[in-house]
Amino acid sequence: MAMLPWDELVALLARSSDLESAFTATESAAERAAFALLIGVVSPQRLPQAARAVEHLLRSNPTPDATQVARAVLGRPSRSAALVPLRRALKWLASLGSGGPDMADNAPEALVSAIAADARVSTPIAARLALLVYESPILPLDRPVLRILLRHGWLDLPGEGFEQEGYVRCERPVAEMRKLYFALRHVAETHCRRAAPRCTHCPLEPLLPDSGPLEFA
Repeated sequence: MAMLPWDELVALLARSSDLESAFTATESAAERAAFALLIGVVSPQRLPQAARAVEHLLRSNPTPDATQVARAVLGRPSRSAALVPLRRALKWLASLGSGGPDMADNAPEALVSAIAADARVSTPIAARLALLVYESPILPLDRPVLRILLRHGWLDLPGEGFEQEGYVRCERPVAEMRKLYFALRHVAETHCRRAAPRCTHCPLEPLLPDSGPLEFA
């Protein structure tokens, strides 16, 4: 694994993103977990409202069906595959409302593994929950963030365990890691898109290799 230029990343992405602003509106562990599970499903502006709606739904019905979940999140019935991680994690998410499970003292590796098993989600999503719910000092490597790191040559190509591992550990302040993660998600949506990167005016353009963004399968 290549070393990530943490200081340069933090400096270039210092401006607060919509996700960061939205996250400050969450008020409980259950809301923060729902927020984490809904990133990429609804817009940042609607995330606090959707996360709160999920928490309220689980208070009245700890085992809602797919239609009820979709109505809470989207306001309409939907079979969207994007809601699958949330539906799988509902039982775990409901337990947060009663104060458990308590994993805050777990090391990042054990924490991510426990969340992945209990919430029945992928390792990158478990890493996102570890950062946003339990304030673990890690950078989740979900696909948008992974795409940026690969195109800049900061990580080796998939197959070396990074996508499977799902996060990078770093001994930096949790608030800084959270802000960096949200900023990278924003860059992925506005510039580093899956089909083709739009590097012009991207805040990370100065950190690209001299030959431009790297290609990967």
